[in-house]
Amino acid sequence: MIGAREHEALFYRLEQLIALFPSQAAFARAVGIDESQPSFWKTRASQPRAFTLMKVCAALNVDANWLLLGRGATSAPNRTTIVGLEGLRALKQALRTLEQDLGGAEGGGND
Repeated sequence: MIGAREHEALFYRLEQLIALFPSQAAFARAVGIDESQPSFWKTRASQPRAFTLMKVCAALNVDANWLLLGRGATSAPNRTTIVGLEGLRALKQALRTLEQDLGGAEGGGND
């Protein structure tokens, strides 16, 4: 059975993950959740739903056993991993923008 101590430990592990980002908003954007959610977790005003925890695990490549129960992987991802993920996402967006710009430029030059 999950008790108060395990519940508090979940919030602590979430705080560890949030701390890897420059801001709570950056964490929320990386995970794909509302930017207010991390603040609610920090103050214990609300708890994350199962789907949100799944999104955290998937977006940050975190073992669900570690996040939920403190078992499995011995530590959270490090800052380098997270910065790498954020960098890849930014690069992907930049490439999409460049693709769109180049596609628009090709179509308009043959008048």
